[in-house]
Amino acid sequence: MPVAAGNSPFIALVSSLIAPVLGTMSGIAIQCYNFTLLNFMVLMPVAMLEILLDVLHLLFFIQVLNLTLGMLSIVLVHITFSIGFVAVIVRTRLAGMDESIFEAARDLGTSPCETFR
Repeated sequence: MPVAAGNSPFIALVSSLIAPVLGTMSGIAIQCYNFTLLNFMVLMPVAMLEILLDVLHLLFFIQVLNLTLGMLSIVLVHITFSIGFVAVIVRTRLAGMDESIFEAARDLGTSPCETFR
């Protein structure tokens, strides 16, 4: 089996486990706390041309982080690209929810984690 055939499922698995967690947290932070800088940083990979984004990632990994190009850099690029899509979906879903649901849960004495769940 070629190496790429084994690497692709690994990259997909790792990025699909990490990106939804980080995207959900950033979507909640954008909706609840109105972080404009975070909103810009999350939506930038979604709106930017992919080739330009790839060149920026390449320069960032080589010049700023001093990483060699390999499996780690590929996984990080896939995660950062996917976070934006997850955050947009979570943010629009939270914008459509009624705030009285969260208020009712808080009135009944739930913790913030239980309210989120």
